[in-house]
Amino acid sequence: MSPSHCAPFQGRIQFFKRQRLDMWGEKWLMIPKLLDPSSDFLAESFPQFESYFQKVLGEMDQAFRDTIGHLGKRRGKYLRPKLVLASARIYQSDLIQAIRMACMMELLHMATLLHDDVIDQGRERRGISTVCALWGNKQSILAGDYLSAYVYGMAVEQGSLEVVAILTNTIKALVKGETLQLQGIPSLSYPEETFWDVIDCKTSSLFKASLEIGSMFGRGRTEEEIESLSRFGLILGRLFQVADDYRDYFCESGPYSKTGGRDFYDGKVTLPVFWSYQEGGEEEKQFWERSFGGLKRTLKDFNTAQLYLKSPKTLLRIQKTAGFLLEEMKGILKSNFDKKTAQLYEIFMRIAYEPLEANFV
Repeated sequence: MSPSHCAPFQGRIQFFKRQRLDMWGEKWLMIPKLLDPSSDFLAESFPQFESYFQKVLGEMDQAFRDTIGHLGKRRGKYLRPKLVLASARIYQSDLIQAIRMACMMELLHMATLLHDDVIDQGRERRGISTVCALWGNKQSILAGDYLSAYVYGMAVEQGSLEVVAILTNTIKALVKGETLQLQGIPSLSYPEETFWDVIDCKTSSLFKASLEIGSMFGRGRTEEEIESLSRFGLILGRLFQVADDYRDYFCESGPYSKTGGRDFYDGKVTLPVFWSYQEGGEEEKQFWERSFGGLKRTLKDFNTAQLYLKSPKTLLRIQKTAGFLLEEMKGILKSNFDKKTAQLYEIFMRIAYEPLEANFV
C-alpha cells in the first residue's frame, strides 16, 4: 500500500478543534501524556512490569517459547497492564502483586491475538508477521490455549477466587464476541446496539477486568467504586474501539498504528462504516452494501471507502459519540470518587483521549 493510501486524515482540522473545545473544554488540548512510561505516575511500576513480563516470556515452556516469544517482540501500547498499574497505585495495592496481575492481563490479551489472527486469517499485525503466518494455524491456536492456561495458573497462585471469577467472565465475554462476529454479527442491517454488544465483549471486557483487578489488593475500595470502575472500563473500551476502527482505514506511524484496511478487506462491518451507511445518500449506501455483500473488495473500493469515511456527516457522528462517551466518563469521576482519587484517576482519561487526538485533531 502506497503512502498516499495510508495518509491520516488531514482536512477540516480547525473545525474539529473548535468542536472538541465545545464538547470537552480547553484543558483537553493540553493534556500531558501521563501514560508514557517515563511519566512520574508510572515511573516506578512500568519498568518493573516490563522486566517481569520479559522474564515470564523467557520462562515459557520450550515448546511454545518461539511462537509466544515472537508475539512478545511486538511492542504494543500495553494499555491493559497500564490500567492495572494505575488502578493499583490509586488504591495503594501491593506493587509486586500489581505487576503480576498486569503481566497476567497482557498475557491474556496475547492469547486473544493468537486466536484472532487464525480466525481472521491475519498475516501481519502492526508490521510484524503473525504467528499463524510463520508457524501455521495449529501452532497459533495451541500457543493461545497454553497462554490461557498459564493465565489461570497465575490467578490460582494469587489465591483469590475473585480474580479467577473476573478472568472467567472476561474469557466468556471474549469468546462470545468472537463467535458473534463469526456468525456475521453485526452487519449493515443490524441495529447500532449490536455493534456495542460486540465491542463490550471483545474490547471493554479486558479494560474492565484490568481496572477491577488492579484495585483488588489495595484498600479503601467501596462497592460503589467497584461498580464505577466496571462502568468506566466499559465506556473506555467503547471509546478506544471506535477510534481503533476508524484508524483501520487511515494507517499512520506511531504507537497507535496498525495495518490499514484489514477490517475492510476482511469484510468486517465496524461502527464508523455503519454510521457512514446511515448518514450517507443513496450512492453511499449502495457502495457499502456492494462492498460487504460478498464481492471481492479492491484497492479502488478501499479508496472510495476512505472518502466516504471522511465525509463531514460521518465524522460529526463519530465526534458526537466520542463526546458523549467522554462526558459519561467524566461524570463517573465526578460522582463516585473523592477529589484526591479523581485527580489520579484522570490518568485513564488520557488513554481515551490519545487515540482520538491521533485521528481527529
